Order: sequence, then structure tokens, then C-alpha cells
Amino acid sequence: MTPISRRTAIYSLAALVLGGVTLLRTRSRGEAPLPPLPDLAPPVGALSVYHLGHSLVGHDMPAMLAQLAGEDHEFASQLGWGATLKQHWDPDEPVAGFAEMNGHAQFRPAREAVAAGTYDAIVFTEMVEIADALKYHDGAAHLKLWSQAALDARDDVRLYLYETWHRTDDPAGWLTRIDGDLARYWLGALARPAREAGLPLYLVPGGQVIGTFVRR
Repeated sequence: MTPISRRTAIYSLAALVLGGVTLLRTRSRGEAPLPPLPDLAPPVGALSVYHLGHSLVGHDMPAMLAQLAGEDHEFASQLGWGATLKQHWDPDEPVAGFAEMNGHAQFRPAREAVAAGTYDAIVFTEMVEIADALKYHDGAAHLKLWSQAALDARDDVRLYLYETWHRTDDPAGWLTRIDGDLARYWLGALARPAREAGLPLYLVPGGQVIGTFVRR
């Protein structure tokens, strides 16, 4: 498969965030359905958005989203190289590339930013390989912790999980992984604890958009 350009992916995802998101409704086979979420209306006017994640967020995607949203849109972030939500949460966990990824004016420490309650929306991004994030880094537990902390600080905050994508040379097949991982991992193992706790967590289906783009 020809690698997807980073710029194509970022523009597609920024447009997606502005246009709407998918509810976390899909379930893995044999599991009870998740509690329903209300439809989330498109935002009216500019938002203040906080991005927590790694290089698949990077410096470009938040800036491009701001360009599309208009001059009143504000954003900040904390990033790392392949960083997990656990590394961002736990002060004793080192975040690789912290200095390099956060040496800019839009950096704001994650704990401080989430606790402030000043952001209209927070976008959480877990590392890939997603199976490793779940198995070795307690991804589901830390997504729930971050989501609850954000909701405790502001009860009307929009919470998003950003579904990213894995390497294009994955031996299982890139599109096969895109199709199968959505229910198994992103909407299943990763998001389920937060959703079962009643947290209003929505999905930015980045991997699905890129997969659809490739097929077309």
C-alpha cells in the first residue's frame, strides 16, 4: 500500500472534527450495548480545544483545525513521541520527546489544563499499537480517568476520543485492521469503561475516514 501523506490525513481529520463525530455505540460481539449518548450538535461559533496525545496529533492538526474554525478558535496541547494516556497522567512516567513536542506557545500542562475547566472540548489520543496500549499501559483505565477529571472540572465539556491508525505495512493488512479494530479496540476495550460509567465520550473516527479515503 502506498503510504498516506501526513498532510492529506491531517486535512481530512480537521474537516471531520468540524463536521461532526460518531457516537460510541458499536459493541464487540457478545457484549451488552453501551448506554446511549445524545446526538451532539455541531458547535456554534469558535471553541477552545485542548489536545492530549502524540505525534499523530502533532503541531499541524490543531493548527489546521484552528485555520478552518476561524480566528476566534483557541487551542492548547500536551504531546509526546508515541505517548500513552498513562504517561500523560502519571508524573512518574517519562514522556519521550516531551521537550521537543511541547516547546511552543500553545503548550499547557495537561493536568493543569483539564482541571481548569476552561476548554469547551478535549481530544484524547492513545498510542498505537492500540493493543499494546491496552495490554501494557492501562489505556482504558486512563482514558476513563482523564474523561472523569475533565467532566469534574466542567460538566458541559465535549469529550472526544481520536481514533488514529497503525502502520501501513501491518502484516494483518492495513484496511483489515482499520475495519476490525474499531469495534474490538476503539469502541470496545478502550472506550467501554468510560462509557459504562456514563461519561459522554464521543469518537473522532480518524482511522475510518482514512480507510474510506484509501478505498475511494
